Amino acid sequence: MVTMFSKHRVSDYEAWRKAADDYRDARKKAGVTSEAIYQSADDPNEITWMLDFETIEAARAFPNNQELRS
Repeated sequence: MVTMFSKHRVSDYEAWRKAADDYRDARKKAGVTSEAIYQSADDPNEITWMLDFETIEAARAFPNNQELRS
C-alpha cells in the first residue's frame, strides 16, 4: 500500500467537499482504495487529504488524471 498526502487551501470547504464527494467513484477507478480528509483547527478551508493506493504506479499517475483534474 502507498499513501499520498495532499495539503492545500480551498476557497469554500463546503462547496469543495460536495465536489470531492461527487468524484468519489472516479477516484476509486483511478486506484484510490481509501481516503480521509482533515481540516485545520485554525482554518477550516485548509485541508489535508490522505489517499491510499495499492501500487506506487497508481499513486504517481493520480495527479495527472484528466477526469479528476477538471
